[in-house]
Amino acid sequence: MAKAHEMYEENGPDGKRKHTVAEIAEVLGVSRKTIYRHPEPEQERRQPDKSVRLASVATPARNNGTKSSGNEDDLAGLRPVRARVRRPGEPLSPQEHDLHERLVHQRDRMRVSRCPTCGNEPAEARARWQQRQDLAIVWLYADPDRPGEITEWRHCAECQPHQRFQTIVCPLCGDGPIVAGDLADAVPDEHTPPEPVRNWLDQQGWHDDPDGGLVCAQHPATRTDQ
Repeated sequence: MAKAHEMYEENGPDGKRKHTVAEIAEVLGVSRKTIYRHPEPEQERRQPDKSVRLASVATPARNNGTKSSGNEDDLAGLRPVRARVRRPGEPLSPQEHDLHERLVHQRDRMRVSRCPTCGNEPAEARARWQQRQDLAIVWLYADPDRPGEITEWRHCAECQPHQRFQTIVCPLCGDGPIVAGDLADAVPDEHTPPEPVRNWLDQQGWHDDPDGGLVCAQHPATRTDQ
Protein backbone atom coordinates (compact mmCIF):
# COMPACT_ATOMS: atom_id res chain seq x y z
CA MET A 1 0.00 0.00 0.00
CA ALA A 2 3.04 2.28 -0.15
CA LYS A 3 2.01 3.38 -3.63
CA ALA A 4 -1.45 4.28 -2.36
CA HIS A 5 0.01 6.41 0.41
CA GLU A 6 2.37 8.10 -2.04
CA MET A 7 -0.54 8.97 -4.36
CA TYR A 8 -2.64 10.21 -1.46
CA GLU A 9 0.07 12.55 -0.22
CA GLU A 10 0.72 13.98 -3.70
CA ASN A 11 -0.56 17.56 -4.15
CA GLY A 12 -1.66 19.25 -7.35
CA PRO A 13 -0.73 22.73 -8.63
CA ASP A 14 -3.50 24.25 -6.50
CA GLY A 15 -1.99 22.83 -3.32
CA LYS A 16 -4.86 20.39 -2.80
CA ARG A 17 -4.65 16.64 -2.92
CA LYS A 18 -4.18 15.47 -6.49
CA HIS A 19 -5.92 12.11 -6.07
CA THR A 20 -9.06 11.16 -4.20
CA VAL A 21 -9.39 7.87 -2.34
CA ALA A 22 -11.84 6.69 -4.99
CA GLU A 23 -9.33 7.41 -7.78
CA ILE A 24 -6.51 5.65 -5.90
CA ALA A 25 -8.68 2.60 -5.28
CA GLU A 26 -9.62 2.44 -8.97
CA VAL A 27 -6.00 2.72 -10.13
CA LEU A 28 -4.77 0.05 -7.71
CA GLY A 29 -7.75 -2.22 -8.29
CA VAL A 30 -8.81 -2.36 -4.64
CA SER A 31 -11.83 -1.17 -2.73
CA ARG A 32 -11.96 2.11 -0.85
CA LYS A 33 -12.40 0.13 2.35
CA THR A 34 -9.03 -1.47 1.72
CA ILE A 35 -7.44 1.96 1.44
CA TYR A 36 -9.07 3.19 4.65
CA ARG A 37 -8.27 -0.01 6.62
CA HIS A 38 -4.53 0.55 6.52
CA PRO A 39 -3.28 3.69 8.30
CA GLU A 40 0.28 4.86 8.22
CA PRO A 41 2.66 3.11 10.64
CA GLU A 42 2.85 6.25 12.78
CA GLN A 43 -0.91 6.33 12.87
CA GLU A 44 -1.36 2.75 14.09
CA ARG A 45 -0.98 3.87 17.70
CA ARG A 46 -4.09 6.03 17.36
CA GLN A 47 -7.63 4.80 17.71
CA PRO A 48 -8.67 3.13 14.46
CA ASP A 49 -11.78 5.23 14.11
CA LYS A 50 -9.78 8.45 14.49
CA SER A 51 -7.49 7.87 11.53
CA VAL A 52 -8.16 7.87 7.81
CA ARG A 53 -4.53 8.12 6.73
CA LEU A 54 -3.39 5.75 4.03
CA ALA A 55 -1.25 2.70 4.55
CA SER A 56 2.45 2.50 3.89
CA VAL A 57 2.87 -1.08 5.19
CA ALA A 58 4.18 -3.67 2.81
CA THR A 59 1.21 -6.07 2.82
CA PRO A 60 -2.11 -6.19 4.64
CA ALA A 61 -1.25 -9.65 5.99
CA ARG A 62 1.27 -8.10 8.42
CA ASN A 63 -1.17 -6.83 10.97
CA ASN A 64 0.55 -7.59 14.31
CA GLY A 65 -0.08 -11.27 13.84
CA THR A 66 -3.85 -10.95 13.62
CA LYS A 67 -5.89 -12.88 11.13
CA SER A 68 -6.04 -11.49 7.62
CA SER A 69 -9.33 -9.94 6.57
CA GLY A 70 -9.03 -11.11 2.96
CA ASN A 71 -7.23 -8.05 1.68
CA GLU A 72 -4.68 -10.25 -0.11
CA ASP A 73 -7.37 -11.05 -2.64
CA ASP A 74 -7.95 -7.36 -3.23
CA LEU A 75 -4.26 -6.85 -3.98
CA ALA A 76 -3.82 -9.94 -6.13
CA GLY A 77 -2.85 -9.22 -9.70
CA LEU A 78 -1.88 -5.59 -9.15
CA ARG A 79 0.33 -4.13 -11.86
CA PRO A 80 2.03 -0.74 -12.18
CA VAL A 81 0.03 1.89 -14.00
CA ARG A 82 2.11 4.13 -16.24
CA ALA A 83 0.90 7.65 -16.94
CA ARG A 84 1.12 8.75 -20.56
CA VAL A 85 2.44 12.29 -21.07
CA ARG A 86 1.65 13.93 -24.40
CA ARG A 87 4.58 15.38 -26.26
CA PRO A 88 4.36 18.85 -27.87
CA GLY A 89 2.91 18.61 -31.36
CA GLU A 90 1.83 14.98 -30.95
CA PRO A 91 -1.37 14.27 -32.92
CA LEU A 92 -4.54 13.25 -31.11
CA SER A 93 -5.54 9.61 -30.95
CA PRO A 94 -8.94 8.64 -32.44
CA GLN A 95 -10.45 8.51 -28.94
CA GLU A 96 -8.98 11.89 -28.00
CA HIS A 97 -10.17 13.34 -31.30
CA ASP A 98 -13.74 12.15 -30.65
CA LEU A 99 -13.65 13.64 -27.16
CA HIS A 100 -12.34 16.92 -28.55
CA GLU A 101 -15.14 17.03 -31.14
CA ARG A 102 -17.77 16.42 -28.47
CA LEU A 103 -16.39 19.22 -26.30
CA VAL A 104 -16.28 21.62 -29.26
CA HIS A 105 -19.87 20.71 -30.16
CA GLN A 106 -20.95 21.28 -26.56
CA ARG A 107 -19.19 24.66 -26.52
CA ASP A 108 -20.86 25.66 -29.79
CA ARG A 109 -24.24 24.66 -28.38
CA MET A 110 -23.58 26.92 -25.42
CA ARG A 111 -22.67 29.81 -27.72
CA VAL A 112 -25.88 29.37 -29.73
CA SER A 113 -27.86 30.33 -26.63
CA ARG A 114 -25.99 33.64 -26.25
CA CYS A 115 -28.17 36.60 -27.25
CA PRO A 116 -26.46 38.50 -30.10
CA THR A 117 -28.24 41.73 -29.12
CA CYS A 118 -27.59 42.06 -25.39
CA GLY A 119 -25.09 39.25 -24.75
CA ASN A 120 -27.26 37.47 -22.19
CA GLU A 121 -26.16 33.83 -21.80
CA PRO A 122 -28.08 31.71 -19.25
CA ALA A 123 -26.15 29.17 -17.20
CA GLU A 124 -28.99 26.75 -16.48
CA ALA A 125 -29.75 24.17 -19.18
CA ARG A 126 -33.49 24.74 -19.33
CA ALA A 127 -33.02 28.52 -19.54
CA ARG A 128 -30.57 28.04 -22.43
CA TRP A 129 -33.10 25.87 -24.24
CA GLN A 130 -35.82 28.49 -23.76
CA GLN A 131 -33.53 31.26 -24.96
CA ARG A 132 -32.72 29.31 -28.13
CA GLN A 133 -36.46 29.21 -28.85
CA ASP A 134 -36.67 32.99 -28.33
CA LEU A 135 -33.68 33.64 -30.59
CA ALA A 136 -35.29 31.64 -33.40
CA ILE A 137 -37.81 34.48 -33.80
CA VAL A 138 -36.87 37.22 -36.28
CA TRP A 139 -37.69 40.83 -35.35
CA LEU A 140 -38.03 43.23 -38.29
CA TYR A 141 -37.31 46.96 -38.00
CA ALA A 142 -37.18 49.76 -40.53
CA ASP A 143 -33.53 50.36 -41.42
CA PRO A 144 -32.69 53.89 -40.20
CA ASP A 145 -29.86 54.21 -42.74
CA ARG A 146 -31.73 52.86 -45.77
CA PRO A 147 -35.29 54.14 -46.19
CA GLY A 148 -37.68 51.47 -47.37
CA GLU A 149 -35.35 48.64 -46.29
CA ILE A 150 -35.64 46.12 -43.46
CA THR A 151 -33.12 45.19 -40.77
CA GLU A 152 -33.28 41.94 -38.79
CA TRP A 153 -32.73 41.58 -35.04
CA ARG A 154 -32.86 38.76 -32.50
CA HIS A 155 -34.00 39.28 -28.93
CA CYS A 156 -33.99 37.20 -25.76
CA ALA A 157 -36.44 37.68 -22.91
CA GLU A 158 -34.06 40.19 -21.31
CA CYS A 159 -33.94 42.62 -24.23
CA GLN A 160 -37.27 42.14 -26.03
CA PRO A 161 -38.75 45.57 -26.76
CA HIS A 162 -41.89 46.60 -24.91
CA GLN A 163 -43.04 48.99 -27.60
CA ARG A 164 -45.85 48.27 -30.02
CA PHE A 165 -45.27 45.35 -32.37
CA GLN A 166 -47.22 43.29 -34.87
CA THR A 167 -46.84 39.64 -35.83
CA ILE A 168 -46.88 38.20 -39.33
CA VAL A 169 -48.35 34.71 -39.05
CA CYS A 170 -48.37 31.85 -41.53
CA PRO A 171 -51.95 30.49 -41.41
CA LEU A 172 -50.74 26.92 -41.96
CA CYS A 173 -48.09 26.57 -39.23
CA GLY A 174 -48.30 29.74 -37.13
CA ASP A 175 -44.68 30.68 -37.81
CA GLY A 176 -43.53 34.14 -38.83
CA PRO A 177 -41.53 37.25 -37.92
CA ILE A 178 -42.42 40.07 -35.55
CA VAL A 179 -42.57 43.61 -36.93
CA ALA A 180 -41.49 46.18 -34.33
CA GLY A 181 -40.74 49.86 -33.98
CA ASP A 182 -42.27 52.47 -36.27
CA LEU A 183 -42.72 49.80 -38.93
CA ALA A 184 -45.35 48.07 -36.78
CA ASP A 185 -47.69 51.07 -37.17
CA ALA A 186 -47.85 50.32 -40.92
CA VAL A 187 -49.11 46.75 -40.37
CA PRO A 188 -52.94 46.74 -40.28
CA ASP A 189 -53.15 43.04 -39.35
CA GLU A 190 -51.09 39.85 -39.26
CA HIS A 191 -52.03 38.89 -42.83
CA THR A 192 -51.41 42.24 -44.55
CA PRO A 193 -47.74 43.29 -44.37
CA PRO A 194 -46.58 46.67 -45.74
CA GLU A 195 -44.46 46.72 -48.88
CA PRO A 196 -40.99 46.61 -47.23
CA VAL A 197 -42.05 43.66 -45.09
CA ARG A 198 -43.68 41.93 -48.04
CA ASN A 199 -40.45 42.28 -50.04
CA TRP A 200 -38.54 40.71 -47.16
CA LEU A 201 -41.06 37.86 -46.94
CA ASP A 202 -40.74 37.21 -50.67
CA GLN A 203 -36.97 36.94 -50.30
CA GLN A 204 -37.48 34.36 -47.55
CA GLY A 205 -39.72 32.21 -49.76
CA TRP A 206 -43.14 33.32 -48.56
CA HIS A 207 -45.83 33.14 -51.26
CA ASP A 208 -49.58 33.39 -51.83
CA ASP A 209 -51.38 30.09 -51.53
CA PRO A 210 -54.82 29.75 -53.17
CA ASP A 211 -56.23 28.09 -50.06
CA GLY A 212 -54.15 29.46 -47.21
CA GLY A 213 -53.31 33.01 -48.25
CA LEU A 214 -49.79 34.27 -47.53
CA VAL A 215 -47.81 31.25 -46.30
CA CYS A 216 -44.17 30.67 -45.36
CA ALA A 217 -41.51 28.75 -47.27
CA GLN A 218 -42.15 25.57 -45.27
CA HIS A 219 -45.20 25.02 -47.50
CA PRO A 220 -44.16 24.81 -51.17
CA ALA A 221 -46.40 26.47 -53.71
CA THR A 222 -48.79 24.16 -55.52
CA ARG A 223 -48.25 24.16 -59.28
CA THR A 224 -51.43 24.53 -61.36
CA ASP A 225 -51.80 23.78 -65.04
CA GLN A 226 -52.51 26.81 -67.15
